[in-house]
Amino acid sequence: MVKKLNFKGLIAPVFTPFSRKTGDVDTSIIKSYAQHLIKSGVNGVLVNGTVGEGVCMSVLERKTVLEAWLEAVKGTPLHVMVHIGGPCLRDVQDLARHAESKGVSSLLCIPDLFHRPNNVEQAVPH
Repeated sequence: MVKKLNFKGLIAPVFTPFSRKTGDVDTSIIKSYAQHLIKSGVNGVLVNGTVGEGVCMSVLERKTVLEAWLEAVKGTPLHVMVHIGGPCLRDVQDLARHAESKGVSSLLCIPDLFHRPNNVEQAVPH
C-alpha cells in the first residue's frame, strides 16, 4: 500500500564502502558511519542511491548493503530510505519486496535513465 511520506529533517545520501583490495562491498564501517551521521544531526539516510552506486551493484550487493544499514541503525529513530530503481523490472520488484520485508521507512525508485517511459501513463505501471 502506498503511504504519504511525512518527513522533516535531513536525509543524507550515503556512500557504499568497497574494499580497496578486492573491490567487494565492505559493510564493516557502516555502523560507525551511521553513528557519526546520527551524532551530526542527520535524521535519515538514502541507501543505494547515486552516491551509493546502487545501480552499479548486483541485486545481492544492494540487499546486503541495505541489511547492514538496517542493522546499524536498529533502535534509533533514523529514517532509512532505499533506492530500488534500475533497468531490470524484475530486479526492481525483487528489491521492493526485499525492502518491504525488512521494514524500511521509505522507497525511492528513479526510472532507468536509458529505458525511461515516454509519459506518466507508461511510468506508473513500471
